[in-house]
Amino acid sequence: MIIQRFKMYSIIEEQKNFYILRNKKKIKTPNQKYLYTKNYLHAKKIINDIQVKKNNEFSLLNLTLFSCNLTKIENTNILNNIISMLNYDNTLYRLSTTLNLNKEMDKKFNRYINEFSFKFKISFSFLDNIISKQEKLDVKSFTEYLHSLDNFHITVLYKLSGITKSVILSYFFLNKRIFLKRLFELSNIESIFQQKDWGLVDEQKKIDDNYFEALKNISNFFKNIS
Repeated sequence: MIIQRFKMYSIIEEQKNFYILRNKKKIKTPNQKYLYTKNYLHAKKIINDIQVKKNNEFSLLNLTLFSCNLTKIENTNILNNIISMLNYDNTLYRLSTTLNLNKEMDKKFNRYINEFSFKFKISFSFLDNIISKQEKLDVKSFTEYLHSLDNFHITVLYKLSGITKSVILSYFFLNKRIFLKRLFELSNIESIFQQKDWGLVDEQKKIDDNYFEALKNISNFFKNIS
């Protein structure tokens, strides 16, 4: 059933999915999969993004395309990448040269680390070298959790983990335990901590603004699939 037409575009609902049509044909991704959403408003926003030609990597259109385009092999590779990123999770580093920062990280991170560790039966170690990684983590339970996610939620976790450098914090965002502003503050903890002593210089402000905008875009995508 066609719900609404927008010039050359239209939206059709089939089995609780909303497909986007161009000239009465379903739009396909590069992997020849159909572009679809789980709700009408999301589909309507996608059409708007197409019409204004948004090319941002984290735009609603591109994150939706990324999700719909995933093949089984690509999905498996992404899950493996998420597990690999867990070995280098930023919340687990405590350098001997940053003792005051370590105290702040303990205060802000440890409850999330402990809960994640308990839920997925993973024993983490704190690392004192930035090139070190976790060794021989038992990720069976976490892997099962990843396989329970659909491609849309996998995209959120994968993209967030990539830019925050923390699978743990991204997991709590995905489960609505951490929200946008808090995620920005936690994942940017070192920069914010240093600003207390050195202030915020223009160059760092631009970096922070761009980083927050990327998080905001992924958060917007998450709202549309929730």
